Amino acid sequence: MPQTPVAVDGKMMRLIGCVSIDTLFVDIPDISNANIGSNVKFRGDQIAANVVAKAVNPIAYELFCNVNRVAFEYSKHAIS
Repeated sequence: MPQTPVAVDGKMMRLIGCVSIDTLFVDIPDISNANIGSNVKFRGDQIAANVVAKAVNPIAYELFCNVNRVAFEYSKHAIS
C-alpha cells in the first residue's frame, strides 16, 4: 500500500505504511500548510479508482465495497 496515491490540498502524495483500523499516514513533505481540515481525496477527479486499485491490487469495484462510515459526495462530473 505504500505506493497508493492520495491528493492533499490538490497535490499528489503517497501513503506511508498500511492502513490500521481508522488511521493512515500520508507523506506530505511539499505541503507545509497541511493541517486539520486540509482537503484529502483518495479517489475523484485527480485519482481514478483504477489507479488506486493498481497500487493495492484489488479491482476498482472492491475499493467501494463496505465503505459505510464515510460521507460520499456525488457530482455530475464523470470520474475516469
